[in-house]
Amino acid sequence: MLAIIITVGIVIALGGFLWAWTVGLFKTGAAIAEVTIVDASMVISPTGGQALSVTVKNTGTVTATKIEITEMGGKLTSGGAALRITFSDLAPGKSAGTTVPLDNAKSGKTYIFRVSVDFADGSHRDFTFTVRAQMAA
Repeated sequence: MLAIIITVGIVIALGGFLWAWTVGLFKTGAAIAEVTIVDASMVISPTGGQALSVTVKNTGTVTATKIEITEMGGKLTSGGAALRITFSDLAPGKSAGTTVPLDNAKSGKTYIFRVSVDFADGSHRDFTFTVRAQMAA
C-alpha cells in the first residue's frame, strides 16, 4: 500500500515538472511586441535654431507597422503645425532616427512625449518619455 502511495506521488510530481517545462517552452517562443527610445535630445542653438532628434529601436520580435510620437502638451510645433513624428515598418532589431526642426521650444523646459505603436500581430502599445531642451554648447 505504501509503495502505491509513493508511486502515485512520484507520478504526480513528474507530471507537474513536465507541465511546467511545457508551459515554459511555449512562453519562450511567444511573440514580443516592444519598441524603445534609444536616444532623444532637444537642442536650441544660440542663433535661434531648434531641433528634436529621436532614435527608436524595435527590441521585440514583431514588426512595428506604425510608430507615432507626439508632444503631450500640444505646445511644440514644427513648421507651424503640431509636432508629429512617424516611423513605418520597423523590423525586429532595427533602429530608425530623425531630426525635426522646432518653432517654439524653451531652453531648460522638460517636454513629455507620447509614443503610440501598432504592431503587425495586431497589438498596440503606448508609453511616454521626456526630453529637456538645452542650449547648444
